[in-house]
Amino acid sequence: MVEIFASPLLEVHPIAWNEKERAANGTPRFNRHAILHGESTDYATRETSCRAISYLRFVGWVLRKHDGGTDVSGSALADSDT
Repeated sequence: MVEIFASPLLEVHPIAWNEKERAANGTPRFNRHAILHGESTDYATRETSCRAISYLRFVGWVLRKHDGGTDVSGSALADSDT
C-alpha cells in the first residue's frame, strides 16, 4: 500500500525540472532550481507556501508509513499521525 502513495514521489514533477525541461515546457511557478538560483522571485505567495508545506507533510507521512509508523526516535506514532 505504501508503494501506491510513494509513486508520485518517484515521478519527475515541474518542481524538479532542470533547465532543459523548463525551456521545453515553460517555467512553472514553483521550481526548486529557479528559486535557489534566483531565476524566480515571484514565488513568495500564500499559495506557494501552502503547496510547499503540503508537499513536505505528504513526504513525511509516506516515509513514516514506509518505516512502519515510527517517528525519528523509533517510537510508535499515535493513530492520528499515521
